[in-house]
Amino acid sequence: MNPTISKAFRASPSPPGSVVKQRLARNGLILTYTDAGTAGIFISATASGSAQGAREEHDNYETLYEALYETIGTLLTEKQLVITHERVFASLSCQHDLLYQRQQTLPRYGIDPNTPVTLIHGCPPWGSGLAGALFHAVPGSIAKPETLEIHGTPVGRIWSSGIADYARLQFGGNAGLSPQLDLEANEVFLAAASVLADNGFSLTDVTRTWFYIHDILDNYQLFNQVRDKHYTDFRLAKKSGAPLRLPASTGIGGTSANRSALAADFLAVKPKSEDTVRQLSNPAQKEAFHYGASFSRAVLIQEQTADIIQVSGTASIGGDGRTLHPKDGASQIACTLDKLETLLETVSASLNQVATANVFLKDPALWDIFQRIARKRGLAEFPGVPVIADICRNDLLFEIDAEVVMPKIGTTKCVY
Repeated sequence: MNPTISKAFRASPSPPGSVVKQRLARNGLILTYTDAGTAGIFISATASGSAQGAREEHDNYETLYEALYETIGTLLTEKQLVITHERVFASLSCQHDLLYQRQQTLPRYGIDPNTPVTLIHGCPPWGSGLAGALFHAVPGSIAKPETLEIHGTPVGRIWSSGIADYARLQFGGNAGLSPQLDLEANEVFLAAASVLADNGFSLTDVTRTWFYIHDILDNYQLFNQVRDKHYTDFRLAKKSGAPLRLPASTGIGGTSANRSALAADFLAVKPKSEDTVRQLSNPAQKEAFHYGASFSRAVLIQEQTADIIQVSGTASIGGDGRTLHPKDGASQIACTLDKLETLLETVSASLNQVATANVFLKDPALWDIFQRIARKRGLAEFPGVPVIADICRNDLLFEIDAEVVMPKIGTTKCVY
């Protein structure tokens, strides 16, 4: 791979004042990276259906997986970055080969492959194989990331930006033929609280969570009960008239590589200033805790050169908490983008500033519909990884979450 791969990327169309996003199409992959300065770099890698779905030869799959990690390895080496969050979405049938290519490829670029990776069974709309991957990385010499372990198993990273200290935890759950969601969820929250405490953080510092729940339609209510218990223990429970102190979150149907009941990622932020982190509300939607889900709509994290908005999983849910357009996928997609746009407008951000996203679809046919709607909204190069997944309600057909990079006033490009 060419060591100056960043020169092969081109700037994506973006409005004046936006952080510059770079885009590269190569080897059946579409990669977008957004430089957010002290907040790090956000990378979206989406596989092309034409590169996989129409051909099933084993060698072609291996070439795609190797291309993913060759491109990531070259880019990180060139920019002297270290991964702090890696999520990969692919069908279970290919995950062994994908992880093998990761283990073989990353060391060639001086990157330790024994770092946490959240590997989720999430089929792409075109059938099987790799749907894509999302990465966050930080400048190694400045942030000085360290790997966190439990009994020798890597479970996260800690680093500092100078503005705040960060901890990222990734738990794949426990394998079992009959996974028990409540037991695994309880263990995950206990483990998260313990690891955070050992490293100077608390569960109250958690600003963003991602939960991938096996059989979510049957297990979501049970999961919410466990989450509420732990949040109450840490005084994070919702209270009438009290400031909102809940993390942004995604709760979606998904099965980890070891087929556990729950995989969970946490982002904790310990700011140097009280104003560094704040929760956001959406004028077009009720707070989720009003209908039994303890999370906020989004969290804004202020960094030196850019602010990061961690957007929770957002779907076609109205102001009264009911599902809108229950049988109409196209209308749900349009409605969800409207809700997301309204949320971002509260802090003068836009959909064009989305750096990474997951596009969750109950029906594979909705991917083409999403792309058509996105193009009409000027989002032809939207950096989203499409995943077929059940959503928390049977009548919800579409959900999206996102990481948004919003430049500071007067900053058009973030550099290290």
